[in-house]
Amino acid sequence: MSIVFVHGWTLGAELFDRVIDGLLEKADGSVNIVSYDVRGHGRSDAGDPGRANLEQLADDLRSVIDACAPHGELIIVGHSMGGMTLLAFAERHRELLEARVTGAVFVCTSPGKMWLPFKRMPGFGAIAPRVLGMGSPSMIRDTRLTRFAVKHSVFGGAARVEDLSETIRQMQSVDKRAFAEYGLSMMQHERDELLPRFDWIRTVVFAGTRDHLTPLRHGRRIAMGIDGAMLVVESGAGHMVPLERPDSLIRELSAMVEESAASDSAARRA
Repeated sequence: MSIVFVHGWTLGAELFDRVIDGLLEKADGSVNIVSYDVRGHGRSDAGDPGRANLEQLADDLRSVIDACAPHGELIIVGHSMGGMTLLAFAERHRELLEARVTGAVFVCTSPGKMWLPFKRMPGFGAIAPRVLGMGSPSMIRDTRLTRFAVKHSVFGGAARVEDLSETIRQMQSVDKRAFAEYGLSMMQHERDELLPRFDWIRTVVFAGTRDHLTPLRHGRRIAMGIDGAMLVVESGAGHMVPLERPDSLIRELSAMVEESAASDSAARRA
């Protein structure tokens, strides 16, 4: 059994450190945990121009699985852009999804219809690339004003200073070109029709009531589109549920691992 974590736009693998620490305390050593910086983030290069998109991230996820978790069942956890990557993965690598993925966790993410109603404005598609190209989170500095802005934009309005500083540090490491390319890719992301591919996979969807980037309605759409999916609504949480409510993620992931172990044990007895 392996758990693979895929972080979101402008963040890094460290986003899941608290969740992973909690899982390691509960695990018996039989669970392989994989967390990585997606291209253009953290310690990973951006690659060639034009490659920072959800389709490439889905292929990268396949490469990470092949290298770090080549055998056994898989649970994939995707936060924000990572959840969109998981949907693109279902589109491009359906055979692996159906053969090995037994658990999927979508955290503060969306199946599509991002940035409405702005996308419907005349000329928005033409100016969006220029706007994204003009700015980059790599230029921000860790100041009281920046921490205040981050606290009220991506957190639910309450956050520890160390979490704010760590989030800013991760944002500073993002490649400027990749930042713009990912933004355009997410603007084009429309994958509601792929949700039924998770019908036979145990799926949990997390959404924060104070998430301004991927509001609760996006999480509800994912949960409604997957037969048997469970929606966990974190009251008062923002977009950073892995930092704001790590215990909730630890609880659900531990339950998935335990359920898988019980199924394996029953199969061996049979």
